[in-house]
Amino acid sequence: MAQAFSPPPVPFVRPVGRRHNPANVAGMALIFLGFFVFMFGTLVAAVTEIVHPILMAVLGFGLMFGGGAVFAMADSGTKPSVPPPPPAMPPPPGSTPAPRGAIEIPCPNCGAPPQGIDRFGVATCPYCQTRYLVR
Repeated sequence: MAQAFSPPPVPFVRPVGRRHNPANVAGMALIFLGFFVFMFGTLVAAVTEIVHPILMAVLGFGLMFGGGAVFAMADSGTKPSVPPPPPAMPPPPGSTPAPRGAIEIPCPNCGAPPQGIDRFGVATCPYCQTRYLVR
């Protein structure tokens, strides 16, 4: 007997809030409006001679500046979800503190001190030519 295929149930997904902040939409609209006024308003003003083209250019720049200001003042509305750092733990009682300063790591093969450490922290033993990491 064959069984009918049934797709797995789809879990309920909570709908999210608004996708776009209205202040961001208004800022973008002002920037586009200012751009079009600057580009085409000056052309229309020059052809029709109703308004001076420089006045239209200043109006276009003002609208773009206003749109940028609206963008700058708009809050995204989301708070960063970064958890606070964990509290600093004191060392357990009776433990010895870590040594300060540089420590010398001897060659794991013969015990000689490291010489010729390259920029990646790999040392070459001058006696047995063993390469090992000292960082």
